Amino acid sequence: MKTFSLIFIIALLLSGCKSEKLTSEQRTSERDKIKTRIETFLISYAKKDMNTIVSMLSSSKDFNFLGSDVSEINKNKSDFQNQLDQDWKLFESVDFGEIRNLSIRISECGDLAVALFDAPMTVVVKSNQSKFFFRMSNTFVKENGLWQLVQGLGSIPSVGESSVELIQKLK
Repeated sequence: MKTFSLIFIIALLLSGCKSEKLTSEQRTSERDKIKTRIETFLISYAKKDMNTIVSMLSSSKDFNFLGSDVSEINKNKSDFQNQLDQDWKLFESVDFGEIRNLSIRISECGDLAVALFDAPMTVVVKSNQSKFFFRMSNTFVKENGLWQLVQGLGSIPSVGESSVELIQKLK
């Protein structure tokens, strides 16, 4: 009997959940919280509000964020803050439109989540306005009851360069 109890305890520990699985209502509530975090991040980025953004970052040493250029590799919060400073030196202003194509997946235990979305973005550099779509993938971890950004990827997708469109041009 002791062997069975020990195996059961080990299996329980290896199952991954520190608590019970989320109910449907809890999952909906957590998705809303994550959407609010994303909106807060975008608003803070547009306002060049470093303090708010830094407060949203995970304390994990495994922080990683890839920007829209191949050189933008941020392996810690300091790298990420430097990236934001560089962006903000370049951009006179930034504005995001409404979030689109939002997809949020939350782990069964409610301690890890991934969000994908895109949004129209307008930036002004040297008085010249550019409009494009910005896509982002964010991984959040639950720390002290808050969803904190631990990993991300920002990209600016091409327009008119999909395989379908390129094949049409070749015809």
